[in-house]
Amino acid sequence: MNTLIRIISIFTLTAIFTSTVGAQISINTTGNAPDSSAIMDIYSLEKGVLLPRMTTVQQLSIKGPAVGLIVMNLDSLVFYYFDGTAWRSMSDPLKSIQGCGNVFEYGGKQYSTVQIGTQCWMKQNMNVGTRIDGINAQSNNGTIEKHCYNNVEDSCDVYGGLYQWNEMMQYSTIESSRGICPEGFHIPSSAEWNVLTNYLGGQDVAGGKMKHEGFRYWIEPNSGATNSSRFSGVGGGTYRPAGYNYFYLIRQAGIYWTSTTNGSNVWRRDSHYISAEFSPYSCEKYHSFSVRCVRD
Repeated sequence: MNTLIRIISIFTLTAIFTSTVGAQISINTTGNAPDSSAIMDIYSLEKGVLLPRMTTVQQLSIKGPAVGLIVMNLDSLVFYYFDGTAWRSMSDPLKSIQGCGNVFEYGGKQYSTVQIGTQCWMKQNMNVGTRIDGINAQSNNGTIEKHCYNNVEDSCDVYGGLYQWNEMMQYSTIESSRGICPEGFHIPSSAEWNVLTNYLGGQDVAGGKMKHEGFRYWIEPNSGATNSSRFSGVGGGTYRPAGYNYFYLIRQAGIYWTSTTNGSNVWRRDSHYISAEFSPYSCEKYHSFSVRCVRD
């Protein structure tokens, strides 16, 4: 009520006519009563209405947002509404902004996130886009394309899609680009992978702390696997094109792209079933590897 009184006072002082009829509010310069269907009726031919404007960090800091709450995100210049589970883009409801630890939907798939040190990582490999056969290169055609192990869609549902570097980056060469990630996330740089690796004790042991335990997603011995970080890494394998044209290393290796180039090559990170290591390697861009996203 105090807020309402302040609003009415402000508009009165600025010579804007405000009337209240049967618990309805009309704000205009004409003196017209509110439309019978509206709790608030605002009319102007010269001015608009300003909703709350905030950064992603500020938006995610709202405590207990109500269903239907609307804000303008200044980082993306997009309006978002809260649907009870996630902040959804009003221009594309498949896009959402999440607090760390929440479950959300992107591209028709469910994802969750985990806080590891100072970083918020997605807990699943990306699985967005249209599957094409491995023998076909992913291309800049306006559609996100993915390879699925052995050209089977179900493999993507379990292990995530396999993406060539340019497709993953959506044909940007800028480090830490959003690429195929949900809004509010981006492709991790080599330095960001290093932050994660160092937080988990260094490359000799970090892989074990990042791998799923047991033998569902990895073959034996799955050395050092504890998943103590809750990163939940899986052995998604890879596809090797350029005249080789075969899938390999399923349940043996989890290989993740970075957004950092190394000359004409790119840095990646590898975890393996026979080791607890999480190691950097440089390779050509044409390979198809797994993708994890980290929050901005």
